[in-house]
Amino acid sequence: MLKNKGITLIALVVTIVVLLILAGVSITAVFGDNGIIRGAQKAADLTLITSEREYLEQNVLSVKLKSYMENESSEKLGKELNERSLKNTSN
Repeated sequence: MLKNKGITLIALVVTIVVLLILAGVSITAVFGDNGIIRGAQKAADLTLITSEREYLEQNVLSVKLKSYMENESSEKLGKELNERSLKNTSN
């Protein structure tokens, strides 16, 4: 009797098809519209925006506190706020 000791062509084709399906799903999960890469980019953008907003809020509070402590006029307060905002946008 002759014993076959190999993989059949059908088993090989099924294995390749399964691997291709898994590769397609993985690539979509990583690079798709709602994929990992896109999600990380959105998170980085949100972090930057939040950081800038917090920086501006700190400057506003600093100017208000300085104004309160020195009893400055509101005109000078507005001017300093504008200067700080301009410095922030140029960075």
